[in-house]
Amino acid sequence: KVGDEKRMSFFTAQEQMPAGKGFALFHGQHVAILLLIGGVLACGVWRYRKSVHRNAWRWGIVMTLCLLEVLKQVVLLTTHQFGKQYLPFDLCGISILFCLLEIWKPCAYFGELLYSLSLPGTLLALFFPNWNRLPLWNFFCIHSFLFHTLLLLLPVLLLADGTLQPNWKRLPLSFLTLAACSVVVAWLNRLWGTNFFFLSQPSKGSPLVWFADWFGASLYWIGFPILIVIIWVLLYVPVGIFQHRKQKSRSCS
Repeated sequence: KVGDEKRMSFFTAQEQMPAGKGFALFHGQHVAILLLIGGVLACGVWRYRKSVHRNAWRWGIVMTLCLLEVLKQVVLLTTHQFGKQYLPFDLCGISILFCLLEIWKPCAYFGELLYSLSLPGTLLALFFPNWNRLPLWNFFCIHSFLFHTLLLLLPVLLLADGTLQPNWKRLPLSFLTLAACSVVVAWLNRLWGTNFFFLSQPSKGSPLVWFADWFGASLYWIGFPILIVIIWVLLYVPVGIFQHRKQKSRSCS
């Protein structure tokens, strides 16, 4: 009986999980996992740069992401916990498509989507996970951390080998892509009563909550353009400085 309860708890989704079972943001367990993820990324980059099968690495990551998404849906269906909110229409779910397209048909546009949208979105998801209601020893919690780690690993590896070359001049295309996805997602949210892209309400513990506190619950969306500007400045200014210095040193030599 105790074993059955533990097994059921392991496969319990967050909507059915009793309060008080999860982990606190930026406390011991969460910080330890973030440090572990950082170590995994560092080791991954080190091994990848030594590998002669880099394309296999890339495809392996993308296929694992696809399999993880399928596995999640299968578990939800077989445990009778499936809901439309679990469909892959959030930014990280859509990023699977960005990853697949970049590996299948590499181009500057897809690479820019990975750097400007997927990478910061994944980092925010890991820093402010909306699955922290779950205990660490839970299928969906483990799945979420593993999924987002792999989603972060791919652009990091592409940056490490120079395949991904960020360019701020392509940001308008990234913005248009994000805007187009947001329109579709907002329609789905209205149709299904979901909260993809957090367009219906802010995720608890996320920076969007700060804007809800400052401007009111109905105006928290003001935080979206502010956060996008801040994130892109942080992502592109250091890269621009580095690329400028690199180009300058080459011209001098």
